[in-house]
Amino acid sequence: MIENSLCVYVTADAALQVLLGGDANDKKIYPLEAPQSSTLPFLVYKVTDIGGLEQLLSEIRITISITAETPLALKNICDALIVLLDKQDEIMGFWTDADYFIYWSKLNGGGDIAPQFESRKEFVRVLNFDIKYKKKV
Repeated sequence: MIENSLCVYVTADAALQVLLGGDANDKKIYPLEAPQSSTLPFLVYKVTDIGGLEQLLSEIRITISITAETPLALKNICDALIVLLDKQDEIMGFWTDADYFIYWSKLNGGGDIAPQFESRKEFVRVLNFDIKYKKKV
């Protein structure tokens, strides 16, 4: 699935991993929801819309929730994700793997939301990325 490829692509970025404080055991990037025991900061990604499955290309929207301890940490992580994934003006192929050709990816909105865990002080923002891709045959 394309979201697994996205996770591999984002996890491989050393600068983002420094901002997240990830390591070999926990990259701090989770599908659907973060474990209750997770430490800040972390990312959660999920598919929130599947666009038309055209004859040649498919489109999907992936929402990434960023949770951090401070507004500055939140901003820095968001900025790093935008650099990685807002590639609508780039040449095709900025992110490919064994299964997919990615034609473009673009930021399509987002905003601040209520914390995932009410018991601790945290700042949360979501970013929506639309991704146009083709599965390799």
